[in-house]
Amino acid sequence: MLIFLTMLTPEVKTNLILKEFGVDRYIKRPSSKKKLTNSYCLYQNGSILTLLNKSIDQLDKDHFEMLNAIVLSTKKASGEFNLISESENFDELTSLLATLQNKDVIYFSDDSKNHLNHTNIICAPSISKLIENPDLKKILWDQIKEKILKK
Repeated sequence: MLIFLTMLTPEVKTNLILKEFGVDRYIKRPSSKKKLTNSYCLYQNGSILTLLNKSIDQLDKDHFEMLNAIVLSTKKASGEFNLISESENFDELTSLLATLQNKDVIYFSDDSKNHLNHTNIICAPSISKLIENPDLKKILWDQIKEKILKK
């Protein structure tokens, strides 16, 4: 046994010795639900769908309050955001939106993906931009009145 240990590298020897004492050098991490880093999230609140370029869990308090106030202003919200879908593929979510014809959608982002073909979609600036610039809130409110409240 001694001859075998002298031929091994110091790291392998250390691992073998620790294993004899019942100590694992490398511990397997428990599997947890991995969050997508660059994902698009589709949430439903009443009959309003909200498309964000990140999870609601990643929003700070001010951003969440702004989002909630905008959605509640439509008078079609029920109060709680429920995750419908999350994907790294934007086109995958837009194809899902095509199947939800009777829902109103607000897409918050600064992306140039304003080519959405959904008839009831409002392409809004990101929530950060809305907080920084009150003039953008006025434009968004006009779009909400035109596309959602007139129904």
